[in-house]
Amino acid sequence: MEALRIGTLTRLSGCTVKAVRFYEAIGLLPRPARSPSGYRLYTKQDLVRLAFIQRAKLMGLPLGKILHPVSPRRGPARGDGVAVPPDHRDISASVSVARPTPSPQRRTLMTRATERVNRAPRRP
Repeated sequence: MEALRIGTLTRLSGCTVKAVRFYEAIGLLPRPARSPSGYRLYTKQDLVRLAFIQRAKLMGLPLGKILHPVSPRRGPARGDGVAVPPDHRDISASVSVARPTPSPQRRTLMTRATERVNRAPRRP
């Protein structure tokens, strides 16, 4: 998948530009690469993280609790500092404590967020 500029990322995720910049500032999203002209360039992994952040927020998890599981870390077999996806068990435990059963409206919104991520353009 080619790099996504912030406008494309926000259209695919349903998030606002202001929110994406805020998530970068507090560390929920890693700082993106920049194009030679200074545009932020995001990856599909950033889109997936953004969808996770939105789902966690919809389930009632405060941003402070989302920060820890989403923060980049070194993988067990990768000592190169490349960020790997967070362990889903850590996330599930945090989310279940915050709100065990989402309302029907929240489930609908979570489903829509997941569908947006699945519709993201893919490389052939």
